[in-house]
Amino acid sequence: QATYVLNLAINPSNICNGQCGFCHYHAAEGDADAYVLSENDIICRIGELNPREVHITGGMNRFWPFQKARQLIGRIRTLHSAVYIKAYTAVEIDRFARDETCSPRDILLALKAAGLQSLTGGGAELFSERMRRKYCPSKIGPEEWLAIHRAAHEIGVGSNATMLYGLGESAAEAVDHLLRLREAQDRSAGFSCFIPLAYQPNKAEAHDRGPSPLDNLRIIALSRMILDN
Repeated sequence: QATYVLNLAINPSNICNGQCGFCHYHAAEGDADAYVLSENDIICRIGELNPREVHITGGMNRFWPFQKARQLIGRIRTLHSAVYIKAYTAVEIDRFARDETCSPRDILLALKAAGLQSLTGGGAELFSERMRRKYCPSKIGPEEWLAIHRAAHEIGVGSNATMLYGLGESAAEAVDHLLRLREAQDRSAGFSCFIPLAYQPNKAEAHDRGPSPLDNLRIIALSRMILDN
């Protein structure tokens, strides 16, 4: 059986103070391609396209702090009551909690009260410590990522699960990532889906190849076998 949803992906800003080695999306303040959407920009876009679901993630920056992010969720819920709201990664939830000097659970409860129904799955990348040291050493680790998703599931907020692959990880590292997601799902049953994210190479760099078609098939096959829960 196949299903689909009309989803609108919204990135409030591409300005990010992170330095992840696989990201071709982020911009620094002052860059020619840097942008910050206003709340009205986002609300107008939703009204124009009339999606069934919105998917909101953004960079780590000073332009979209927690209170503004919560206000956006509340306004979407008020103006578009039928839209399913899936927003923010565990990395963003952790950042909001640190900025507000409270727990991630407090942030999640406030967002749920505003209208949030699900977290996005981003920020998991690869749970391998070797790969995280190489590509995203400043991001929260796998234990923190899993804990934030578990906290969301405990209060009735669902989430996606993801894995970034194609960066030179070993088969053992990919399998370990999947097994940890499987164990988390056994505990909470809160993940609605698993999304394998193939690394998108930088076309400007000839050596930047990304995963092969066989790599894609291998990861999908492994995922189907391991994540049968």
